[in-house]
Amino acid sequence: MLELLWHDGVEAICPTLVTCAVAPLRQALAVLEEARQQHRPGRCQLLGAHLEGPFLNPGRRGAHPEQHLAPPSLAALEERIGGFEDQIELMTLAPELEGAGAVVEALRARGIVVSLGHSAATETEAHAAFDAGITMLTHSFNAMPDMHRRAPGPVAAAALDGGVALGLIADGVHVAPTMAVLLQRLAPDQLVLVSDALAPYGLPDGIHRWDDRPLIVANGSCRLEDGTLAGVTLPLLEGVRRLAGVGGGGRPGDRSGHGAAAAGAGRWPTCGRDAGRHAPGGDSALESRQRRAGVAATY
Repeated sequence: MLELLWHDGVEAICPTLVTCAVAPLRQALAVLEEARQQHRPGRCQLLGAHLEGPFLNPGRRGAHPEQHLAPPSLAALEERIGGFEDQIELMTLAPELEGAGAVVEALRARGIVVSLGHSAATETEAHAAFDAGITMLTHSFNAMPDMHRRAPGPVAAAALDGGVALGLIADGVHVAPTMAVLLQRLAPDQLVLVSDALAPYGLPDGIHRWDDRPLIVANGSCRLEDGTLAGVTLPLLEGVRRLAGVGGGGRPGDRSGHGAAAAGAGRWPTCGRDAGRHAPGGDSALESRQRRAGVAATY
């Protein structure tokens, strides 16, 4: 997997661990720590993990298994990440849940980025979460309230705030192309493209296993048996190309590239601190692979 990601132009990743039981989560963190120490050239670099859950709103859980969700508390946090704090870069949670405030404070004290996701937060609750230290939306529009003229929701709150990164899955399925371009034009300097790629990344369409559930992959999109959209198997740079293409070229396309560059340049809280930041020409192999994927430059 790491070799394939490197070949696809990805220099480093924060591997996402979805909601699961405590023991498998801690085992996965231990495995990632060991794999991180075995990095070698020709592989995508493993940064700290992204924990997506378990402090998610049950009504917005998406493909996360309900039986493993947990109310946010310091005890539940310690049970899951105690001893692995330095191995975690990012955590997604629903800030409107009771007890979430203390968890956000504890995570920020450890230097862990906190992102709003799988949440039913209102505009008011989202603003309060940003004031408390949440600095990102995990996947804008997905598993959260939509923008509405009388209920703007977290996406509008983040765009107005101006200091919150707007994660976007730009595959054209998770978010309609028109809405993706609208968000790009609304807050181009806040846009951060995320892949949402799952374990079958690089495998052909068909039925694959995901934890103990079958995952149906068709045209690069992954769904559970009940039709719930779970993720993609597309390269991250395919999202860049699709967003630029939908923008119609010219200025909109330039804006999508600028948004990706802003994320890499560290304007927003990013995993791995200085990982992935370099001057043009600083990594000729990386830039050669990215040029083959249609990227003009990285910064």
